[in-house]
Amino acid sequence: VLYQICSHPELIDFFASDLKVLNEQTIIRKSDTLIKPDRIVLTSKGEAMLVDYKTGEPNSKHQKQLETYEQALERMDFRVIKKALVYIGETLKIVTL
Repeated sequence: VLYQICSHPELIDFFASDLKVLNEQTIIRKSDTLIKPDRIVLTSKGEAMLVDYKTGEPNSKHQKQLETYEQALERMDFRVIKKALVYIGETLKIVTL
């Protein structure tokens, strides 16, 4: 499964070797709430990409969760250029946003 994710054509940019990766890093928001994106990928240009891994069926609350992560990163002056939900199950399903 790991190889399928890392080599998937829709996810290849998220796994380039020249990027800074933050896995499971806690972000403290102004409201004192904590969020923890599964994977944040940072470029040298101040851009960010987000990946969140899920099990089960796609759900609109998962997209909302990624939007919350995006807003937090934008408040830190990163420009989010790509977002993806990766559903892991019997088959791999990618939802790019």
